[in-house]
Amino acid sequence: MDDKGIVICSADIDEGLTLQIWTKGAVPRLGVLNRVKNTRKLMPFSWLEREDRTISLKGAKGKTNSYTVESLEEPVRRMLYQYAQDPVFKGLLWHTVIFMSDLLHTPRAIFDRTEFAMLHEDKRCRLWLLDLTEGDEHGYFRPFFPRMSAEEIFGDAPGIFADGGKTVADLKKTGVTRKLASAAPSRWYDTPRVAAAAALLGFSLFYEEGNSLSSFLWSAVQNGVPSKAALAIKPDDPAGAVFARKMSGYVRHWYLLDSIQYEIDLDSFETLKKRGFSRKQRLTLNAGDIGPVEYTVTLYFNAEGRMAIGCQPIQLTDRHKGEMIFTLPAELYETALDNDSFGGARDDYFSLSSILSAKLFGMWRERVQRFANVFLTPGA
Repeated sequence: MDDKGIVICSADIDEGLTLQIWTKGAVPRLGVLNRVKNTRKLMPFSWLEREDRTISLKGAKGKTNSYTVESLEEPVRRMLYQYAQDPVFKGLLWHTVIFMSDLLHTPRAIFDRTEFAMLHEDKRCRLWLLDLTEGDEHGYFRPFFPRMSAEEIFGDAPGIFADGGKTVADLKKTGVTRKLASAAPSRWYDTPRVAAAAALLGFSLFYEEGNSLSSFLWSAVQNGVPSKAALAIKPDDPAGAVFARKMSGYVRHWYLLDSIQYEIDLDSFETLKKRGFSRKQRLTLNAGDIGPVEYTVTLYFNAEGRMAIGCQPIQLTDRHKGEMIFTLPAELYETALDNDSFGGARDDYFSLSSILSAKLFGMWRERVQRFANVFLTPGA
């Protein structure tokens, strides 16, 4: 302990470097202690998300030692496992998983059947639509996502009878979210758990800064105990709302993601032309759709029924070097357009940005989970 906070646990890397988990009772930081000079630097855990980063420390006689993120991963995982035994963190994590699950499953109401023909984007990005077109007493929570056979739990009904309920709490009372989590735990259970761990530990929220949401979650700890009532008051946090939308898009397009290949290339047009793809369509995705800058996005198709998407950033971005290329079977894109329409008009812009964002979200989740899965075990 020092005048700034508490060192929860530490790991000696060698004679020159010790890693620490440091906290003041809120979002923890990764402490980097130079044992030779007895100096310490505190960094957010989001620093670990970039695998190409290194730590360079000057030691005795001016010698510089460098450490890659990969070499530090296992010591950090061990420290996080120790940290997770803290009863305050463990309790807050459980409450935050529920909080993230609520964000994921929050429905939007439809009062007029004509809305289904051209859904507003705020409703199109939801996983559940509350169908009140026949009146409150005949309302249904209707699923707005593709399902595998084990997730087909609705029978002949259009969804789950709302019985007068309208909120996410009412939806959960029906037991449908538990059934989905049991049928496909990695999709429905692990997603909010990884999101909760990211927010509490100080990782990014899908590469965006999430300090506001993290501070809100930690402020729910009152007298050493997480307050359910405090977490019930959702913060007015634009970053959190954007993250919830991205998380929902990831879950919706879950079954497409393994069929989408991702790569980085210096010239997507020339590369795809050499592979036999022909350019068919071009559009611009706004900043925030798939990254912090605008992208010129070009759709390509080949004679074998495959589709390629070249994404050229209009401005430089530190997310990646060069241009992003996504390839997938063309028929999957057509299926996604239908799934995102709810039987109404298809929207290329919405579906394209959602699919690409979902693939990138999956890569982010996989990276964060490498650190968080040491304590995100079933039943923990």
